[in-house]
Amino acid sequence: MKRTDLDEWKLLMEQLYKLFSPDMLDSWAKESGWIKRKRKLDAYSFLHILLYHCGNLAGSSLRELSLSLEETCHISMTPEAINQRLNKELIVFLKKCLEHFIQVELNYQLPISDELRKFCERIRIIDATIHSLPSDLKETFPGVYRAELKCQLEYEFLTGQFILADWMNGKENDSLYGKNRLETVSPGDLFLQDLGYFHLPTFQKIDESGGYFVSRVRPDCSIYTGNPNPRYHADGRVVKSSFYQKESLAEHLEQMERGSVREWEEVYVGYDYKFPTRLILYRHTEEQDKSDQYKRKHSRYQTKEHVRALDGATIIMTNLPDTIPAEKVMDLYRLRWQIELLFKGWKSNFPTTFYKQIKEERVLCHFFAHLLLFLITTTTTYQARLFLLEKSRIEISIQKGISVALRFIRLMFESIKKYTKLTNGVLKRFHGALCKHALKTKGPPEKDPLIILGANYS
Repeated sequence: MKRTDLDEWKLLMEQLYKLFSPDMLDSWAKESGWIKRKRKLDAYSFLHILLYHCGNLAGSSLRELSLSLEETCHISMTPEAINQRLNKELIVFLKKCLEHFIQVELNYQLPISDELRKFCERIRIIDATIHSLPSDLKETFPGVYRAELKCQLEYEFLTGQFILADWMNGKENDSLYGKNRLETVSPGDLFLQDLGYFHLPTFQKIDESGGYFVSRVRPDCSIYTGNPNPRYHADGRVVKSSFYQKESLAEHLEQMERGSVREWEEVYVGYDYKFPTRLILYRHTEEQDKSDQYKRKHSRYQTKEHVRALDGATIIMTNLPDTIPAEKVMDLYRLRWQIELLFKGWKSNFPTTFYKQIKEERVLCHFFAHLLLFLITTTTTYQARLFLLEKSRIEISIQKGISVALRFIRLMFESIKKYTKLTNGVLKRFHGALCKHALKTKGPPEKDPLIILGANYS
């Protein structure tokens, strides 16, 4: 029998339901110690509450949570009893749900050009986002100016599958954290990351593991090229100090036209490390310079003079071969911005502002619940997006799609458990809502991820 489009839609939801089935959830709850014996509130009912309140365990009052539990699951619990269940064991349980969700198999993947496919099997993008916490948690979760919780997220751009999700205090260093991914590097992995993750030993490990990277270079980083005329000792050995010659990127920048690119096939990055890599220097246009000046004017950080000399430039390093032109490398780096769009969708659909002092465990339960629901809705939206691209040549916005998925996800979970006929109806409504309310607004072609990847469906 030929499989219909609706059948394919159901595959993802069935995968999700299998992962979050009552038996599976109860098993994890027992492993975490959150459920020690049969209680009124089981793990599946708790997930129901999360979906009903969009994961808002801190913003919703305990009374509201109690009423919702009685309304949706016919379970009567006092607000204080619910407060007691928001504990450390629940945090462990939610983390376990996250770990298993990250491993879910997905059906759809963006195609990419044959040129990129030679080197790239996965495109891994990592970034961090900061969430403010109640002031009384500053000692536990110190931030730069206030109590902060930092979330590290890494996802695979071609499928929308999350690879890593982790929390730490706001002062933790991104570059050191980036090393945690090295155990998961596979040949053909392409890493896109911002300056916060700039760490030369990490780049070397990625290269040695058969992976690739595209990263900005810190403007205060020393850049060297090989000296064609080194000095020699009397015994014929090269004088080490003369083996390299330092390059002034600021001088090169002055000689470049706006909007132009200059490339070095091999330079050595770092005063001590001398990491060999391909380097690309791009001089900004006048419009980009105006934007940069505005950002500098409103920045709370003061930069040194030799760093300010490179304000009008973007410096990129990569180990991709020169068969991938410099302009294409710059385009690939623009894909890193896609994770910023995910964070924007998170913060706009899952508010995290606290107006009252609440216990630490409840705050953490709130954040992990938000993260879990965010990953579920994002992954569902991403796969729906790929499905619509492939089958209907319709492109939806991930940000808009997340808000639509958030309104349908509870109905989808309920319907899959109960009635196949109802499931079909909910999925049809979800499909229609995405096509009506989540269509992507077309931007400049040079910034379109599909065009950058050579996966244009138009």
